[in-house]
Amino acid sequence: MNIQELATVRRLALPIKIVIVDNKYLGMVRQWQQLFYNRNYAETDLSDNPDFVDIAKAYKIHAWRLGEDALRQWPVSQETGDALERFLKSPEPELLVFDCHPEANVFPMVPAGAALSELMLEED
Repeated sequence: MNIQELATVRRLALPIKIVIVDNKYLGMVRQWQQLFYNRNYAETDLSDNPDFVDIAKAYKIHAWRLGEDALRQWPVSQETGDALERFLKSPEPELLVFDCHPEANVFPMVPAGAALSELMLEED
């Protein structure tokens, strides 16, 4: 939503690390629609997102993509671990797009109007 800030990051050579978790949806809105509105999805599909890696590279910001499978095993592979370490230690701005399953949900969450004691830890 603030893609223009990549120009500021590059112009000022800010050593900011940017992570985009891309599930091709407005994730939290989609999750609410799934859990509380019988999967009546409305205006949450972002499958036509631009390629954020290419956009970052256009700003001359080092960028790369990490697939969901790279983090399935724990500990992560040597290759993934080395890449993440380079990402975090780089003195330059960096952008990492983490591709995530479209229907991956975020927990815990508190439903609207519920008390904290009604916290949901997983999908019922």
